[in-house]
Amino acid sequence: MTQNKGSDKTNATEEKRVAFRRFIVFVALMAAFLWLMFRYGTGNVETDVEKSARAFTLVVWSILMEALPFVLLGTIISSLIQLFVSEDTILKVLPKNNICRLGLASLLGLIFPVCECAIIPITRALIRKGMPVGPAMAFMLATPIVNPVVLLSTYNAFPAMPEMVLYRGVFGFVGAVAIGYVVGRAADQAILKDHTLACGCAHDHHKGHSEAACTHIHHHAPKGAKAIISQVLAHTSAELKNVGMYLIFGAMIASCMQIFVPKELLFAVGSGRVSSIGIMMALAFVLSLCSEADAFIANTFLLHFSGASVLAFLMTGPMIDIKNTMMLFGSFNHRFVIKVISIILLVCLILALIASFIMGGAYA
Repeated sequence: MTQNKGSDKTNATEEKRVAFRRFIVFVALMAAFLWLMFRYGTGNVETDVEKSARAFTLVVWSILMEALPFVLLGTIISSLIQLFVSEDTILKVLPKNNICRLGLASLLGLIFPVCECAIIPITRALIRKGMPVGPAMAFMLATPIVNPVVLLSTYNAFPAMPEMVLYRGVFGFVGAVAIGYVVGRAADQAILKDHTLACGCAHDHHKGHSEAACTHIHHHAPKGAKAIISQVLAHTSAELKNVGMYLIFGAMIASCMQIFVPKELLFAVGSGRVSSIGIMMALAFVLSLCSEADAFIANTFLLHFSGASVLAFLMTGPMIDIKNTMMLFGSFNHRFVIKVISIILLVCLILALIASFIMGGAYA
């Protein structure tokens, strides 16, 4: 017994050291971005290199400042789920019928006003708590589209085309249910990248402590506000360090793509029914916009693309973009992530093609 306590204490100490080192790296990267922002973000720019550096810094900084508040919100919600929601509760709430479970999970976005930046940590926590993979994926993909903040921003962004709100909500919901169904059937048994429960409970779940046992502990251990806050902070910091590094890396890649890939080339091949949808899906992936603001950008594309192509942009971006891809690779097994991305792109393409016949529009 004493030996186990000593081992737990050693593991906890080592985890704190690793977390501290990662936190230092995270702070160093943020400091570097700040320095670049002040170095190249003001004053006269003279050379092409300085122009590129300034543009790169501004895009990375804007993506991070847009995403980080929602990532923090998502990690806090994830921590609360991990601490206070039991596996039995989740399984009781979900219907027995698979299609009904997928539909209910997708509609949960109506009461979760978070964008795609925050949803991945929450989804991972739900899967750890026993939610089946299919409904969890449907929840993850639908929430950034059907949540009320996103729908309201879409309505405001398309004053001359208010039906775009209905198209986005309905097709986003149908797409999430379809993708959740396919992913649920195609998923392997172990999809999380690791099975270590980042819970701050000093247990290494690779070495004899089960996640179920930890859940049991969490439902009885927090006593008083101080203990609850301490455990929420421990969970939040662990989740934030897991997704923060991938968010920064994804923001850097997205910035490079925005700066160095000429949009004129993309517009040139966007005149056909299929090609225009494909181009808008590619733009949604590259631009990595927050779903609560992407509608205002999407509206500007109506001058060059059909309504169905713009709808493809509004569906694909919240489901998968560069920063989300990196965060998914940080949370789930690589093979599973590749499957999910492939299914998302295929389903979004099919739905956008169906929408093109319903919405109409000119195609060359």
